[in-house]
Amino acid sequence: MQSLFGQQMIDFIKRSDIEICYPEVISVEPHSDGTYTITNSLSQVYISTAAIKDNFSIKTFILFSIIDTYVERIYPELEGKSYLRKLLKLEENRSLDGQVLHDSFRLYKLLRNATIHNTSSINLNDAGDLKIRYTFNGTEYEMEITSVGLGYQNTLIYDLIDPFERRSSTYSNAFRLSLLTMVRIGIHKFNDEKGNLEDMATRDTLPLATGRRYRLDQTHIERRGNLVVVKNPYSPNPSIASFSGVDYTFTLDGHAYFVPSEALDKHTISLEKLKDWQMN
Repeated sequence: MQSLFGQQMIDFIKRSDIEICYPEVISVEPHSDGTYTITNSLSQVYISTAAIKDNFSIKTFILFSIIDTYVERIYPELEGKSYLRKLLKLEENRSLDGQVLHDSFRLYKLLRNATIHNTSSINLNDAGDLKIRYTFNGTEYEMEITSVGLGYQNTLIYDLIDPFERRSSTYSNAFRLSLLTMVRIGIHKFNDEKGNLEDMATRDTLPLATGRRYRLDQTHIERRGNLVVVKNPYSPNPSIASFSGVDYTFTLDGHAYFVPSEALDKHTISLEKLKDWQMN
């Protein structure tokens, strides 16, 4: 259950101008002749009533407070413990979602500590790119990250606490791993008490495209033995295919599924693998 503090912070972010990099979600209407009509964008739009994106300290405090509260909700025994203690506890969970939470907390821990204790170490240029460098207890702490990387980092924390749509755990993990990979691409330098980011849970290729997601209004499927075939697959324009993906929603045997095109092989998926994409 979401804590009152966590929900209030999420509501505040929705009303603020903090950079959130969710994919643009586009509705696609299929026709019987095999053509498609792009109907409208399904992306959430919020009216900004709190201008804080240029206040790095406030933004960092809010986002770190959210993830810190989330960690304490999962591990109540860590309430009031040091951030390093929490980080070490998170390190014990080697599942994919555990690794993503650990890495997100680790990155924002450095940002939070610099904001609270080493303000003079923070250097933001006009483009929003960030450089931090300071020494504490003999350890050099350093981060260089682009404004785009920061935006994806904000999005990752937001999605951990308040996913923007209903989906399976498998989809959420793949999506968040993609966000974390985009964060990592934006980081040019990093060092803390654990060293660099060589053990960060990222991938060379994105599990899911994070730029744009197309959604079919109606997905037609056919069951062939132990396989399920999408009969009306949609292919984005090749010029945008590298950062776009397609999501297929359908019902089979009374269960609802939300399947990304990245999980299909020639528009086909086995019944065994399909289980991973059953909506929660």
